[in-house]
Amino acid sequence: MQAVILAIDDNRQFIDLIKAEFEPQFTVDSAATAEEGLIKAGECRPAIILLDINLPGMSGVDFLRQMARKESLRGIPVLVITASDYNGVTESLVRHEPNVAGFLTKLLPMNTLREKILASISAR
Repeated sequence: MQAVILAIDDNRQFIDLIKAEFEPQFTVDSAATAEEGLIKAGECRPAIILLDINLPGMSGVDFLRQMARKESLRGIPVLVITASDYNGVTESLVRHEPNVAGFLTKLLPMNTLREKILASISAR
């Protein structure tokens, strides 16, 4: 069975970039909201979650807190990947959440994003 990357982001272009970069090596699933992401994470048990912080409805910060409460989701690494909200305050809010494996900005070149994502999957 192929490893799954779950991208939780309301930016369809970013989802499409991740799919283009990682399929067919990985199955890429996506969710446009944190609520949908929690459901999908429970269903597909991804190798990694790519999480935007600024989401409609439940925020990425709240997603991480909900995730930490669910036994079935513990141990899944999360890379916080955002464009607009990447700053020290955001990082300090989620740095100590148990699933957070790192912080990246969408402004990084795709090859750098790819390396960081693959390294996080390998470290699991």
